[in-house]
Amino acid sequence: MPDLFHYTDEAGYRAIMNRQNMLQTFVTVMSGRSPNDLLPGTGNTFHGSGVYFTNMSPRYQRSTLAGAFFGGGNSRKGLNKTEYFIHYQFHGKTTGVNQPVSSQYPQVFLVPGESIIRSNPTVIAHGKTDSYRPRYGG
Repeated sequence: MPDLFHYTDEAGYRAIMNRQNMLQTFVTVMSGRSPNDLLPGTGNTFHGSGVYFTNMSPRYQRSTLAGAFFGGGNSRKGLNKTEYFIHYQFHGKTTGVNQPVSSQYPQVFLVPGESIIRSNPTVIAHGKTDSYRPRYGG
């Protein structure tokens, strides 16, 4: 099953990690809506409804990650939004994990909230991007 990463700033990371049900909190914090409200086409992100993930691990420098996700590696927004990571392993069929959001961003995937809840991903690792140490080949 695919391993995907979500990057966020410190406020988003703390909000996700400080909740009892991390997965549902993650969906709510990142989208501003409850997981049950997230249906494709509601338009709560630039490319549609859901949460952004990538297959790019924190082994990359933050400027490289920011460039891949936001089109500019030295932008303050891009660097802030890659300060923390959460590494997920998805289970079962998960809509959106194999289709990039666009040809401009081939390593960015938009996973609908309902698909995240259904696939019940496992958190493999999380923390500051600059201090990432993979547990296994990822």
